[in-house]
Amino acid sequence: MTSDATPLKRIVEACRCGSVFRERDAAGLAQALRDLGDAAVRRAAGERGRAAIRTTYNWDRDVERLLDVLRAVVARGAFATRPAAR
Repeated sequence: MTSDATPLKRIVEACRCGSVFRERDAAGLAQALRDLGDAAVRRAAGERGRAAIRTTYNWDRDVERLLDVLRAVVARGAFATRPAAR
């Protein structure tokens, strides 16, 4: 469960691993909490959340993405050495 803060909302909705309520919406928060009262809802969201962490949202995957970006930058020659300024 999260508020509708963009980065968190995107992940929770894409992975279907919880519910999103509007920021400062007490009734929406209360409904999200009531929804978690259902054990089947909690179990399904938890399973999807764990799967998302195993496959996407973890340091090993982040390292792969970062290295891919760095390799692409290096391949374009963005780090070519330049003569020192005098």
